Amino acid sequence: MHWFVLALIPQFLFAVSNYFDKYLLEKFFKGGGVGALIIFSALIGLFILPVIWLLDSSVLAISIFNAGTMVASGIIWLLALLPYLYAIESDEVSIATPIFQTIPIFSLILGFLILGETVNTPQFIGMALVISGAVGLSLDLSGNKRKFKARMFWLMLLSAFLVSVNFLIFKFVALENSFWVTMFWEGVGFIVGAVFLLLIKP
Repeated sequence: MHWFVLALIPQFLFAVSNYFDKYLLEKFFKGGGVGALIIFSALIGLFILPVIWLLDSSVLAISIFNAGTMVASGIIWLLALLPYLYAIESDEVSIATPIFQTIPIFSLILGFLILGETVNTPQFIGMALVISGAVGLSLDLSGNKRKFKARMFWLMLLSAFLVSVNFLIFKFVALENSFWVTMFWEGVGFIVGAVFLLLIKP
């Protein structure tokens, strides 16, 4: 299969999942259901984690530091989902989710600040174009006056930033462990975060 088609498949699945999230919020979790959807997703994870353990029993052989790091990554992933779900709950998916294209920008910034990576001129130009597109998508031109959807814009930016932090942590641990090991402990972190969310806001 051509590499271009392979690259399109995850993007297509991601787009489908966005509309599935929107459908769940409107159909089953309407009226303050963001937290409920998060907790419901965590409950599904309780059934998936044992399956991962059966597929790869080495998930328990990870170091305490790496396990704790991935648990923290899972909690960050949960925190990233919260502003995203609030954004698509109040706005259109086709407007909100393209702002996820700012994730590479945050990754570049984190790479520059933490890893000492350099940012070249083409990357600066690309960053400016992506930011311009994100701002343009956040403009409501349907009425007589232009309105900037600030709430949706900042929620999606916050989500994109947290996702990029999650990716950065995942990369560090995944280099030393298998995919299933890192996914297992990230899933544990997601469940821990959901339980904490349930305790503070039942």
